[in-house]
Amino acid sequence: MREYKLLFCFANNIEAVISSLENYSHDKDYTFQIEHITDYSSLISYERLYMFDCIIIQEFFSAENPITVDYLCNFLVFENLRIICIFDESKRKNYSEQLYKKGLYNCFFGEDAINLSIEKLASIIIKGRSFIEARNYYNINNHDEENININKITINKIIELTKLYEDDEELLADEFNNMAENFNDFEIRVLIAQLPSKTIEKLLCIPRFYLQYQRIKENLLDYDKQKKFISLDKNSIDEIKLIPVNSKNIGVVNLSQGAGATFFTMNFSKAMSEFMKVSVIELPTMQPYMYYYLGLNALCGENLIDFTSYAHIINENKSPQGNYYVHGKNNSIYWIIIDATRYQIDNWDATKMMRLLYMPKSSSLNIVDLGDKLFEPYIINIIEQFYMILVVIDPMIPNVLNSFEYLEKIKSLQEEKGIHIEYIVNKYSNGIDNNDLLRFLNVKPIAYIPYINSKYIYKAVYEADIPCNISDVKNELYPAFNKLLKIIVPKEIYEQKTFKNKKLKNKLKNM
Repeated sequence: MREYKLLFCFANNIEAVISSLENYSHDKDYTFQIEHITDYSSLISYERLYMFDCIIIQEFFSAENPITVDYLCNFLVFENLRIICIFDESKRKNYSEQLYKKGLYNCFFGEDAINLSIEKLASIIIKGRSFIEARNYYNINNHDEENININKITINKIIELTKLYEDDEELLADEFNNMAENFNDFEIRVLIAQLPSKTIEKLLCIPRFYLQYQRIKENLLDYDKQKKFISLDKNSIDEIKLIPVNSKNIGVVNLSQGAGATFFTMNFSKAMSEFMKVSVIELPTMQPYMYYYLGLNALCGENLIDFTSYAHIINENKSPQGNYYVHGKNNSIYWIIIDATRYQIDNWDATKMMRLLYMPKSSSLNIVDLGDKLFEPYIINIIEQFYMILVVIDPMIPNVLNSFEYLEKIKSLQEEKGIHIEYIVNKYSNGIDNNDLLRFLNVKPIAYIPYINSKYIYKAVYEADIPCNISDVKNELYPAFNKLLKIIVPKEIYEQKTFKNKKLKNKLKNM
C-alpha cells in the first residue's frame, strides 16, 4: 500500500482536516502519514523536507513574513515534493501568472480553499493539477502564455528544423542546442509536452532532449489506471504531470587523503560532457581548489568573466542569480564551485545542499566532489539523492590499511541503504601487485585510472586547463573511463556517439 507523507505548515489548529484525510484514505489503496508544524522557525530549520511527498502551507504561517511565490520556489529543489499554498483572495490577481510560470500548479486562493472538499484535497495531494488544469484555475489566457519561453513560434521553428535536417542528426543537434541554449530542464519538458510525437521521435538523438523525455515517462503515472504510462500524443497533453526536477547526482569521495577525487571529478566530467551537459559541484565545506586551478582568480580580477559563487548565495539565503562558469575549451561543463577569495562556509546543512544540487541549470548530470565528507550530516542525510557514489582509492598499501574502517563504513552504507557504490583505483601502475591490493580491499574496482606523468598535470595547471584536454592524457584516461560511461550514459546515446566516432576515425584513415 502506497504511503503519502504530508507536512502541514499551519499556525492554527487543523486537527479536523488531518482526521478527515486519514479517515478518507481508510478504504483506498493508499494512506496518509501526516506531520503538522505550527511555527515558521520550525520550517526554515527543518532538515527532513526531502522525505515528504507534499507540503501544504498557509500564506500567513508567519505573521511577520507572509509566504510569497519566491519563497515557494525554494521548495522546488526537492524531488517529487508537491507544493500547495493557501493564499488570501487578494493575491489572486498578482500571483496567478507567477505561480503558473514557476510550475507551482497546486495553490489555492481564498474561498476556493475554504470550500475545498476532502476528496478534492486528496486528489490534489496525490495527482496534482496538470498544467492545463492549472492554466484554467489561474485563468491564464493565450496572451499570457506567450510570455512563457516555449511559445508557438519556437515550437514551429523546432518542427521546421526536424524537417530541414531530417538526414543529418549532428546538424539537427547543433541547431536545437543553439535554439534551446537558455532553456532549463523544466522548460525542455514543457517543450516536449507541446511537440507532435513525430517531431519528438526525431529529436531523441539529442542527449539533453532524450534525458528529459525519459524523465517525463518516469513521471507519467496515471493512478486511476493502475499506474500505467500515458502516451505523449497531443491528445494526452492535458494528462501530463511535469515535475521540476533537474539532474542525476554522482558523488565522488576519497578513501584516503589525496586519493584523487578532485582529479577524477574534473577529468571524468570532461569525458561525460562529450555525451551530455554536466555540472561540476564543489562541496562548499572543503578548501576551495578548482577556483585557482581554472584560473578564475585572474579572470575575475580582470573582469573577463561573470562568475557567481552559488554556495555563498545559498548560504546567505538569497535567490541564486548570475552565471555559471563555463571553461573556454569545455562548453558542456558548468562549474558550480567556490570563490576562494570569499569566507569559508562552516554552517552548511542538508537543505542548503539540496538547493545547490537542484538549482535550475541546463545540465543533465551533477558530478559532486565530496572529498572526505561522505558521512557529514548534510550529505549522509540526503544520500538517497545520489544516483551513484564513486570511491577513489590510492593503491599505496599504507593508505589502504589506514582507511580500513572508513572503507567498511562505506560498504555498510551500500548493504544497509542500497546505495549504488563503485570503486576506482587511481594512480595505477605496473609496480602495483593487483592481487595483494584486491585482497586488502575486498572489493571489485570498476576502473583502474593509470598514473599520469606529473609534467602533464603541471602543464594543465599552468594553462588553467583540465589534464584530459592534453591528447596524451586523454589517450590514457578515456579507456579507463569507458566501463563507467557505459553504466551512466543511456545506451542509445552511448552507442550513437561511439558509432559516430568510429565512422569519423575510419573516414580519416581513408583520406
